[in-house]
Amino acid sequence: MDRGRKIQAANNRAVLSSVLETVILCGRQNIALRGHADSGPVSDPTQQSTTVNEGNFRSLLRFRVSSGDNVLKNHLETCAKNAMYTSSIIQNELISTCGTLIRTKLVERIKKSRFFSVLADETTDVSTVEQLSICIRYVTSNPGECVELREDFLGFVKLENLTGDCISQTILGTLNSWGLDTKWLRGQGYDGASNMAGKFNGVQAKILQKHPTAVYCHCSSHCLNLVLASSSAIGAIRRVMRNLSDVINFFSGSPKRNSFLLRAIETIFPTSKHQKLKRLCETRWVEKHEAVIVFVELLSPILHALSEMENSGDRVIEDKTAQFKFRLRTLNFICSLKILESVLLLTVNLSRSLQSVSCDLVSCVEMANNTISIFEDRCSRPANSFKPIFEEIRQICSIHGIDVNIPMDRRSDVQSDVEAYYCESIYKPYYHHVCEQLKRRFGSRMKKAAAISHTIPYLISSSLNAEAKKDLQELVEFYSADLEIFPIVLAEMEMSYKKWEKVAKLERPKNSLSAMDNANPDFFPNLRVLLQILSTLPVSTASAERSFSTLRRLKTYMRNTVGEDRLNGLTLLNVHREIEVPTGEAIEMFCAKKSRRLNLIL
Repeated sequence: MDRGRKIQAANNRAVLSSVLETVILCGRQNIALRGHADSGPVSDPTQQSTTVNEGNFRSLLRFRVSSGDNVLKNHLETCAKNAMYTSSIIQNELISTCGTLIRTKLVERIKKSRFFSVLADETTDVSTVEQLSICIRYVTSNPGECVELREDFLGFVKLENLTGDCISQTILGTLNSWGLDTKWLRGQGYDGASNMAGKFNGVQAKILQKHPTAVYCHCSSHCLNLVLASSSAIGAIRRVMRNLSDVINFFSGSPKRNSFLLRAIETIFPTSKHQKLKRLCETRWVEKHEAVIVFVELLSPILHALSEMENSGDRVIEDKTAQFKFRLRTLNFICSLKILESVLLLTVNLSRSLQSVSCDLVSCVEMANNTISIFEDRCSRPANSFKPIFEEIRQICSIHGIDVNIPMDRRSDVQSDVEAYYCESIYKPYYHHVCEQLKRRFGSRMKKAAAISHTIPYLISSSLNAEAKKDLQELVEFYSADLEIFPIVLAEMEMSYKKWEKVAKLERPKNSLSAMDNANPDFFPNLRVLLQILSTLPVSTASAERSFSTLRRLKTYMRNTVGEDRLNGLTLLNVHREIEVPTGEAIEMFCAKKSRRLNLIL
């Protein structure tokens, strides 16, 4: 009897394993599991229904049966209807179990690291529910392996309201419920909204009251986006952005109009990699850079397509194309467009780098300083730096028959040179504005990075001067709970300086993560801890923003009632594809939750 019971349990586990693997496949591949419309009995598992769409889940079960899964076939044909294990309730439990297993493995990895930072951002899903995405930034340092900086998504949390107090309590409570001890929280990364970044009632202020070492860092990608968005203060740039948006939407809004542009590109610019215009996306910041750069590249095909559409026979289209041609075929527009492009070409790589997981605070500030230096250099010599840009403007105007003259209402005897006029009226004010905005937006990071830079071998001087000692002492006092007394840390720092002074500068570690990797934990224990904490300080919330893309793919118009557990389980399966979900562990956890109708106990 005992042997027969074990055989029965093994068969039942094989059946559950088939169902579980189907659920995992759907989660990994983002195949819709539609709950009440994709669950229930599978009648005649060998025959696929030709009249009714049973859903992906049951169709995949039939596919397993047709592929030779006889244990599943026998179960579906002979089991009781209340023990088929294909209901939406069982699906939810299996999805939740998989999500819990993945999150448990992530939490165990974070616990080994000890120090971590939280990245959070909120969005409204398709069913108008406020979802808070929580990601953790930390350093992994397994013995014998290189250290790695990671930003892992842990889950979505439903928000009741958007006050700083509610969100802060939600973040801390959720982290504790997931098994993370918030006493190791060393950083906070949010956008600049008042409820998140407010000095008194914002989320960062509320969390700082409980965890004083959880340093708040405003998302650097948001800062750069705000710098570029503030360009609306320059009238010419504001107008060119509005014109760009109108023209792009005009072509993108109709397949017929887009076909005119496609034919123009094939005729005029057949070697172009771009076959359509990109929208000026407000949330995907790099795409805004690329949209302007692509528009400049395809300017000739755009004007050609507009000319073709002037004779389309549609009065509405003809009126609009004439209006767009009038706007685009002016020297003021061409100058503003090329000046805007020159700025975005300088900032596009900065925007991409800031969204990288491996970017730390020192690297962020170094890249920002390099960009600011270029802007300062061009601002100091505007006439020389604008000259090659204006030569390109002349070439474009020559191709399209545009007069290179100062606007009639702006002509004067004092300034008769066209190049000097546009340099003084658009180029110089815009570059100066962007330069000042970069300094203001990234100023707080520069102060933090100045103290951290003394711990980076690539940036250190030949000796530990008084300023470096003062900055180091402030860091040690701030993180006194994690480090030993200042004299010990100072001694380690002096030994580190001595170690790296004999090494060529180009061969030294260039950021806090590589410096930590080169710090022996036995010889530099405090310095290694300090570098680890500094590495975890947030740079951007791009990882939280990326999870919104997964949310929009999962919670769609057709699946807008999906619950939080189901949503989180499917998201974790889809995002963390590298984390294996062993069916044995999942079944054990599934069995431990409550007693089951089928015998699953071996």
